[in-house]
Amino acid sequence: MKWLPDHRGSRLFRVELAAGLIGAFISLFLAKSWGPEWQGQWSILNNFTATVAMVVTAGLPSVLISLIRRKKINEASIAKRLLNYLLTMGIVIGAICFILTLWPRYEFLISKLAYHTGGYLLMSLQILFIIAMNILAAWADAKNKLAHVSSIRLIINIALGFAVVICYFIYQKEMILLVTAVWYVFIIQSVVMALIMLQILSGTPIQAPSINTQHSVWSLIAQSGWIYLLADFCQKLNYRLDIWFLSAYRTTDQVGIYSVAASISIFLLLRARNAQRTLINSFSITDEQVNYKLIKDETKTLIRELAGIILLFLLAASILFYFFLGTEYRAGYPILYLLVAGIFFVSLTMPISAYFVYKNIPKYNLLSAATGLIINIVLNRMLIPTWGIWGAAMASLITYLAISVTLYGSYLKLIKSQV
Repeated sequence: MKWLPDHRGSRLFRVELAAGLIGAFISLFLAKSWGPEWQGQWSILNNFTATVAMVVTAGLPSVLISLIRRKKINEASIAKRLLNYLLTMGIVIGAICFILTLWPRYEFLISKLAYHTGGYLLMSLQILFIIAMNILAAWADAKNKLAHVSSIRLIINIALGFAVVICYFIYQKEMILLVTAVWYVFIIQSVVMALIMLQILSGTPIQAPSINTQHSVWSLIAQSGWIYLLADFCQKLNYRLDIWFLSAYRTTDQVGIYSVAASISIFLLLRARNAQRTLINSFSITDEQVNYKLIKDETKTLIRELAGIILLFLLAASILFYFFLGTEYRAGYPILYLLVAGIFFVSLTMPISAYFVYKNIPKYNLLSAATGLIINIVLNRMLIPTWGIWGAAMASLITYLAISVTLYGSYLKLIKSQV
């Protein structure tokens, strides 16, 4: 039995990439036609790059695995080039930014750079990192050394949270924090990637999850999808919180607020890891058939986990904002409004998610990236003027949840057709 054969994997990658690019260009056109008065226009390029990152994440592993197994790519050259690239980029760029932060003359320059391009730099680095992780995972799978990718990403994101918090304590210089945090995190990611690569090159066995390596392709899909989307949402939310608080309040509560936000991100990732583990473990093969009843039960569990994550996040965020901000902000955003909005969009997305998952409609996979970006822009236009940063956060979460469940449904359909 072959999982995601070569021609199907390559075709899927090309179609998803085309759909994502079309959707991104449509979103750019719509945003431009709405004019400069639209709030949140700075995130358009982020949405564009996020779309490309998501479709590449979805299709790249199967393509790389196919090429490696057909001996079209030399595994050692991939590892060495990737290792050299990550180390060189991380150390050189990080060192330059660190030196500039210590030079008061360039403080304003870096501050402006972070304000205007911080989001673009962050998303670009995310794309590079996701591609690198997929190359690593695909190569490890082809060598029957499936790395515990999701745990590695979890460690990296925890390191990201701590690095940003540390940067806040060290560099309390308004927007200069953003660029330093981004580059410091990139250095951490580079070091972790380098250690993983060296471990694989040395032939040392890697701790693998409790699943058969035959299911590694589906494991990569699940890990590339759910974990990355949730982690990316947390990172974008943290970044937007940074922009919003530094530009609107500039208070001494910044450190405390961002520390709690980073803790929420780590908590969300831990919860997402538990939910994703149940999904992967549900794909047991018996007599060449997938146990779809078990998959259905575990899918329900996953949906409940996601709903719990959203509600707990909204509750924590409501408490955070209520106690950390003054009466002026409380009057405009009471806890009740946040909870009602959270329950509303959870109730809105869960039936849609269940429909996509259980009906397994593959055509929605081709349109998910295109429509998802349009939905994101419309939601931003509707929610940001009223809800501010939380409108943008809710729009991102709804969009990513919709895209992830459509990808999940289409891959489930694809795997079912290959059994």
